[in-house]
Amino acid sequence: MKTSFVNILFLVFVCSFISCGTNQDFQSHFPQQIRKTFVQKNTFFIEFDQPLLANLELISVHYNKQHAALQSASQLSFTGILKATEAPTDLILDVDPAKEYGNKAPAIHQPKFKLEPNQAVLEYKLNHKTYFYKIQNVVIQQ
Repeated sequence: MKTSFVNILFLVFVCSFISCGTNQDFQSHFPQQIRKTFVQKNTFFIEFDQPLLANLELISVHYNKQHAALQSASQLSFTGILKATEAPTDLILDVDPAKEYGNKAPAIHQPKFKLEPNQAVLEYKLNHKTYFYKIQNVVIQQ
C-alpha cells in the first residue's frame, strides 16, 4: 500500500514538472495584418497594412539564432538590427600556460526558439501582456 502511494505521488510530481516546459506558446494569429517581412544584411524589416493599434506594442524579433529590438521607421514599418544572442569573449592564447590563466570557458546557450531558416518569432505586448507570434516565409533580400 505504501509503495503504491509513493509511486502515485512520484507520478504526479513528474507530471507537474513536464507541463512546466521552457517553450513559449505561439499565438495562432496576429492582431493586425502583416504586409511583408524581410531581412536585408543584418536588418529585419516588418511592414503592416495599417498603423499599429493603440494597445499593441512590438518588442523584439528572433530570427536565425539572432534577436533585434524593433523600432518604428514609419507608421507602417518597423526595423531592428539583428545581433547574436551572446557576445564572443576574447581568449588569451600563449605558449606559457600561466599567461592563459583567467580565460573563461565559453558559455554554450541554446537558442530561445527552434526555427526554420525562413521563420521568425515576433514578441509583442497586447494590453500589457506579452505574446509570441511565429512569422512564416521571411524573405531574404540582397
